[in-house]
Amino acid sequence: MRVRENLHLCRILSENKSHDSSTYRDFQQALYELSYHVIKGNLKHEQASTVLTDISEFREDMPSILADVFCILDIETNCLEEKSKRDYFTQLVLSCLYLVSDTVLKERLDPETLESLGLIKQSQQFNQKSVKIKTKLFYKQQKFNLLREENEGYAKLIAELGQDLSGNITSDLILENIKSLIGCFNLDPNRVLDVILEVFECRPEHDDFFISLLESYMSMCEPQTLCHILGFKFKFYQ
Repeated sequence: MRVRENLHLCRILSENKSHDSSTYRDFQQALYELSYHVIKGNLKHEQASTVLTDISEFREDMPSILADVFCILDIETNCLEEKSKRDYFTQLVLSCLYLVSDTVLKERLDPETLESLGLIKQSQQFNQKSVKIKTKLFYKQQKFNLLREENEGYAKLIAELGQDLSGNITSDLILENIKSLIGCFNLDPNRVLDVILEVFECRPEHDDFFISLLESYMSMCEPQTLCHILGFKFKFYQ
């Protein structure tokens, strides 16, 4: 599509505020072709940014769509051997920074591109920080330490430990139930150990059961954990 035809199409589609998926894709494609004319050197980035500014008045979703287009072009121009096309892309993005927020661009563009645009200082540090944040958000298990933070889970734990221990109830069976509660309610294993000790104090007549339970439970914990918890309890009662 020629430059003039593409500019005309962009303006027409921008005035169509329909949320129809086909219209959205057509508008996205038109912005892509407009941007690619800049990369090929057929259109100056100043002219493109002027058109994009006019279009943004009609489309509230313009920043997000434009960021998606830049994301695709970022990948494509990174694979090209012609350095000039990469330079044209960088110039286009720089001229459109007032249309798309830094936050959105940081979500979509490559860290090295962000560094070349001056949006971040060092791409390597940005990558490391990004990995840490994602790990904390998606992979680090949240553990509830206070009873009030997960009262249902700890209530079930106390009920499990406080039940009648006669009959076929064994420490191995209770341990499996405790594991299920920890996994289901994200209970803090150290806090669970503390609760077991608290219930043990209230039911000393079942010492054989609780000693067996503690020995089995400690196989899942660090060796020094029990010492630390008992030490904290002794310090509390000084």
